[in-house]
Amino acid sequence: AICMHTNLDAAEGGVNEVLAGIFDIQNPEPFAGGCGRVGEIAPLSVVELAEKAQKELGARCNLPEHGPAVQVKFVDAGTPQQKLVHRLAVISGAGGSLFEDAIAVGADCLLTGEANHHHAMDAARLGLSLIAAGHYATEFPVTAAVAEKLRDALPELEVLVSEANRDPYTYL
Repeated sequence: AICMHTNLDAAEGGVNEVLAGIFDIQNPEPFAGGCGRVGEIAPLSVVELAEKAQKELGARCNLPEHGPAVQVKFVDAGTPQQKLVHRLAVISGAGGSLFEDAIAVGADCLLTGEANHHHAMDAARLGLSLIAAGHYATEFPVTAAVAEKLRDALPELEVLVSEANRDPYTYL
């Protein structure tokens, strides 16, 4: 068994690079002490980006016995003149507290796993849209990338990704 957490968040090819790839971030750069990634995307509204998170992350997660695999919530800080996200920051897991780091690197929106009520309010007040797509949903997709690297490096080894690992929450 290989069990990693925070070190895999920041690693090349790790959790946040996989997340950046899912959202088509061009030339992702590290931010938030190297853990997150930020870069340009084809412009999308916050609603479209939240819908993409629901679809793309849901397709990469183990389904629960009941309800959807991913539950997404968002706050759209856009004004009528600027409603599209051009620069997206991603940080998996409980990254909502790092919204100021995302602002500092010029992001229009932060996509993370968890953000509390006050982080969402403060981010919006400061002009940053925020999408919270679930702790599990923003981290589990890396397992397929790690498995593929192991299969390439060790073709004689059978590499399995857990089918039992699921979000501990059940969503309505």
